[in-house]
Order: sequence, then C-alpha cells, then structure tokens
Amino acid sequence: MNAVLKDAPPVSETTGSDANNRFQLRQSASKRGGPMGGGAYVATQRPLRVLIVDNDRDATDTLASLVNLWGHDAWSAYEGISGLAVAIAASPDVIVLDVAMPRMDGCQLAAQIRRHAQLKECFLIAVTGFGDEKHRRQCHEAGIDLFLIKPVEALVLETLLMLERRRLGLSCGAPILIDAESKKHGAAQEAVLV
Repeated sequence: MNAVLKDAPPVSETTGSDANNRFQLRQSASKRGGPMGGGAYVATQRPLRVLIVDNDRDATDTLASLVNLWGHDAWSAYEGISGLAVAIAASPDVIVLDVAMPRMDGCQLAAQIRRHAQLKECFLIAVTGFGDEKHRRQCHEAGIDLFLIKPVEALVLETLLMLERRRLGLSCGAPILIDAESKKHGAAQEAVLV
C-alpha cells in the first residue's frame, strides 16, 4: 500500500523539491504497477475522483480547477475534518492533502481515512513544505502513499493522476488540448518518468 519513503534522497540545495518529486513519481509508478487485475481490461466509464484537502483556499481551489481541466472530478475541502467527511461521502480514488493543517493535520486525516473500509485503497498523496525525515516518517506511518514537497510541478501531479487513472482502468475525461500542443504535452508526461 505505501511507497517506501525512506528510499527518497534527502532534499538539499543540490536536489531541491523538483528532483525529489520526480524521484517520488518514478518510485510510485514502479511500486503501484500496471492495471489492476494484471490483464486486459475495459475502461470504466467514469473519471478519476480526486479530493484536495488544504487549508490554503487559493491553492486548493486552483489545484481543483487544474484537476477538472485534466478531465478528472475534483472536490475541495479546507481542513482535515471536512476533508474526512467529503472523503467518506465521495469515495475518491486519490486524495491530495497538506500535512500542516489546523485542528486535524494531514497525518491525522490519513490515519482516519485508512480506518474506513471504502477508503483503504485510496491513493494518498501528501503535498507539504516540510521535507525532513521526521515528516516523511510520520506520513508513512499514517498511511500516506506518496510524499511530495512544495512547490509541486503541475506536470508531476498530472502524470501521477494519469497513471492512477490508467491503473484503475478508468476512462479519461474529454481532452482539453487537441492539437499538436497536446502531443508535445503527452511527450512531456512520459519524460517525467525517465
């Protein structure tokens, strides 16, 4: 269920958040693997459901707008307690959560989510400004699958969601870009995994 967070390189001036996040993306792609069931499948006709939980309203709303533009369904919550309520009601496939939130932080939220049967397989992605080993360990112990450090490139997050959609065998929403620019964009997604 959880990515091995201890394999992540220490974040330093030479690696930075971009290098760390790309490393985490590659680790996640290799650990979560291919489509569920291992064989050929027919895509389920629904988009990936994504919940964003962060007490920074602007960041949450911006990310939710991006997720919708990428063809997924996005929900927003601005604190851990309301995030848990939305997660229980919506049964998202992916939850992107901040670690440092008042009242119920991201680790407490993740631990609560993992207690609900319908949410046990949900892909939990922590997005935080804290890159130290202590926070990585706390996230891992709480049941968070992936630990990304702010700022996260939109391409990294978009690629993670695309990979999870494929792994679950879900249909893609209508593409926004339909010209040569989309082909270049798709190539960039694959390059992130290199």
